[in-house]
Amino acid sequence: MNIGIFPNGPIRPKKSHWARWIEGIFSMRVLMAEDSVFVVDRLRGIVDALEPVEIVGLARDGDEALQLFRSAAPDVVVLDLQMPKRDGLEVLTEMRTENGACVIIILTNHNLPEFRTACLQAGADFFLGKSTEFDRLPEILSELAHRLEAGPLRPLTGPNNPRAILHDDRF
Repeated sequence: MNIGIFPNGPIRPKKSHWARWIEGIFSMRVLMAEDSVFVVDRLRGIVDALEPVEIVGLARDGDEALQLFRSAAPDVVVLDLQMPKRDGLEVLTEMRTENGACVIIILTNHNLPEFRTACLQAGADFFLGKSTEFDRLPEILSELAHRLEAGPLRPLTGPNNPRAILHDDRF
């Protein structure tokens, strides 16, 4: 099955964050869940310019996003809110339930305060409006890749560390 796999090769087998860190694999794995070709091209350009960051999958709808999330073990997910089959908030909730350590970045055209609040309460680590905050994405991904070099990304949400990364003054 080739869902979300790029033509230049298959997605690598799933390894835990700790196993990859112990083996000296510091590349940050990013899953993109976005149905707009234009936005995907911009995201690819950003990720390709960053070291050490790699795209491990591209989902065009909510169901595909969850399937790739489970099989590709990403460190970071860039997730659109409005997608076919399942909306981003539903996908976010399920992802967060399954993996509290993965960083989830919402990138959306629906950047109204009520959407921002709902996503942050559901466990998003970042909420960016496509038209107003897209340019922050390279800095955020670069900082996350730097943090990954020091060890697996710690859970950023949950009762013991509620979205601590959101309170970082650099973001």
